[in-house]
Amino acid sequence: MPLYYYKAKSFSGENKVASEEARDEHDLAQKLHETGFLLIKSSDKPFNQTKMQFLESLFNRISLQEKMVLARNLASMLEAGLPLSKALAVLLKQDHSPAFKKILTVVEAKIREGSPFSEALNQFPDTFDNFFVSMVAVGESTGNLEGSLRLVGDRMKKDYEVRSKVKGAMIYPTVIFILMIAVGIIMMTMFVPRLAETFEELNITLPPLTRAIVWIAHVISAYIYLIIGGLAVTIFGSRFLFKKTYFGKRLFDTFMIKTPGLKNISQLYNCARFSRTMSSLTSGGVPIVKSLGIGVNTLSNGYYQDSLKDIMKKVQKGESLSSGLGSYEKLYPPMVLQMVEVGEQSGSMDKVLVDLASFYEDEISEIVKNLSSLLEPVIMVVVAVMVGIFAIAMIQPLYGMLSAF
Repeated sequence: MPLYYYKAKSFSGENKVASEEARDEHDLAQKLHETGFLLIKSSDKPFNQTKMQFLESLFNRISLQEKMVLARNLASMLEAGLPLSKALAVLLKQDHSPAFKKILTVVEAKIREGSPFSEALNQFPDTFDNFFVSMVAVGESTGNLEGSLRLVGDRMKKDYEVRSKVKGAMIYPTVIFILMIAVGIIMMTMFVPRLAETFEELNITLPPLTRAIVWIAHVISAYIYLIIGGLAVTIFGSRFLFKKTYFGKRLFDTFMIKTPGLKNISQLYNCARFSRTMSSLTSGGVPIVKSLGIGVNTLSNGYYQDSLKDIMKKVQKGESLSSGLGSYEKLYPPMVLQMVEVGEQSGSMDKVLVDLASFYEDEISEIVKNLSSLLEPVIMVVVAVMVGIFAIAMIQPLYGMLSAF
């Protein structure tokens, strides 16, 4: 039998990269499923993340909006009675990014060959996460694929709305910050050197503040390309450190849950994601333990991910979900514990979690709105102070010269 190298993920979110002999890819997937793993990717050669693959993953990312539209449109078409392969063929004719159209083409071909939809999606783990694939698998097993896709689309819609509000609130301060840097570079490389030459020709003794700004201008003018390159390396290096390395992720996660203000936002966001994901999975018929395992990878903070892994083990041993959450009081506020306990006692966990998710999402929206209103005057004050310092530094030597006459 041929040897397959594969990447797999357990129902609890554990990643596995290994090799195994199997008759074919389907046989390999079946063997892994029996041991509690889902096949993600397989090949007859060892996996090697090349630079080209890294660049492809960087520039060919599929947006959340595209995946949301896919799930909602597929649900609508299936509810209208269209076969899955036909629905995918129709979607392929719509306007999608080249990368997403390529993925949909492969998925549609797999469906026509007789592969389950979840198995076809599972070939693209960077695009369709464990939650998406698991919900599709549940829909296939229960004969309610359109219902599962509707739940996936609804959760993605909520995520998209929250992210859009956060990005919208950050557009104004980001644009102002970029303009400040651009104007500062122009002033330091074009105007300050000329004023410095004028001061030198007039033999004016410069005060300390003016000398400091002139020195900064000379440094920026002399090393402008090195400074720009260093900023680019710092930005991309930081992005790689905090997203691709365990140490960087842990450092960022610690910063998010320890910093006043950010701690509250991180808690609200992760609790909203937890509630929304668990509600979608449990209403779709996924067992609570498996739902927790899938939910691990939907949370953004490593400490919340670790808490769910531990809670899942406790639930497996017979503890209630509310009891497991209660052991992490610093991560999950009392309201989460009380609402989950009510859901367990009433047998309406999915409905309770939907209400909880909506509450936290509304809280996030309100905080983002207030943050945007607060940042505007702060930015104006910062700009005014910087302009004032620059004006004083440039005018002070001239004022001193005129006072001497």
